[in-house]
Amino acid sequence: MKISFLAVSYFCISTELRFLVQMKEDEEEVRVRRKKESEFWHAKALDVAISFFPSECPLVTHILTSY
Repeated sequence: MKISFLAVSYFCISTELRFLVQMKEDEEEVRVRRKKESEFWHAKALDVAISFFPSECPLVTHILTSY
């Protein structure tokens, strides 16, 4: 259960950072950095999910398709 919370938390962080990038209220440099951070957290969420859950798991599938 805690592993799924960790994967979901990482995924939420990446999603929120992506939303901030899309708002386009910041300088280009800040948006580029946030995009890289978003990709980092998304990759961590995917890594955790794939490591502990079967590939058919809806959580894994969702994280993978949004990657």
